[in-house]
Amino acid sequence: MPSTSGATDKMTRALDKLKQELLDFKAELSKYRKKGVDVKLINLKIMNLPSKVDVIELSDTSEGLHNLNQTLEKAKSELEEAKLKRVKQLISMISDFIKSADKDNAKFYYNELMELYALLGPKNKTKMKDACLDIRKKIITY
Repeated sequence: MPSTSGATDKMTRALDKLKQELLDFKAELSKYRKKGVDVKLINLKIMNLPSKVDVIELSDTSEGLHNLNQTLEKAKSELEEAKLKRVKQLISMISDFIKSADKDNAKFYYNELMELYALLGPKNKTKMKDACLDIRKKIITY
C-alpha cells in the first residue's frame, strides 16, 4: 500500500503557506485602509477564508486549496485596482486644490499621492506616471 505521507506533507505546507499569505494580505489591507483606499468589499470577500482553510485541513482536498488560492489572488488583484482608484481620486483632489489656490492641502495630498504611487504595481505605475508628473510640475511651479 503506497504511503500518502508525502501528499499530506505537501498539502500541510501549502495550507501553511496560504495561511501566512492570508495574514500578510490582511495586514496589507489594513495598511491601505489607513491610506484611504476603499477595501471594504475585499475584506468581505476574504472574511471567511480562514474557516475554509480549516475545512480543507480536515478534508485534505487539493481542489479546495486551489479555489482558495484563486480567491486570494483575485482579492490581491482587486486591491491593486482599489489603489489605482485612490491614486486617481488624489490626483483629482490635488488638481482642485491647485485651481482654488489651496497650496497647503495640495502639498499635503501630493505627499499622500507619492506614497501610494510608490506602492502601485508596475503596470499601474506606468499608467499613472504622466498624470503624477503633471501634478508634480504644478506643485513645484505653484
